[in-house]
Amino acid sequence: MTKKIKPDLQDLKELGQFYLLNGKFSEAIEKFKLALKLKPDDADIYFQLGLAYEGACYINEAKEMFRKTLELDNTMKEAVEHLDRLAGK
Repeated sequence: MTKKIKPDLQDLKELGQFYLLNGKFSEAIEKFKLALKLKPDDADIYFQLGLAYEGACYINEAKEMFRKTLELDNTMKEAVEHLDRLAGK
């Protein structure tokens, strides 16, 4: 019997980033959502999830993730830049 190994937070974030960089937005979204279940107060995961939503053209979801990023860490200027860019959409 094979025991399934549960990925840890770092694995999920790295997989999400890999998928994001390769334009596989659905897969990236899935991994970042799993990562959030392990660490729901991680601003970077919300930011990465926002990028994945933006790449998949889910604009409202992207905006929501960037806002959540800023709630958790108001110094992330990249989230502000993405929100500003998406404001007209």
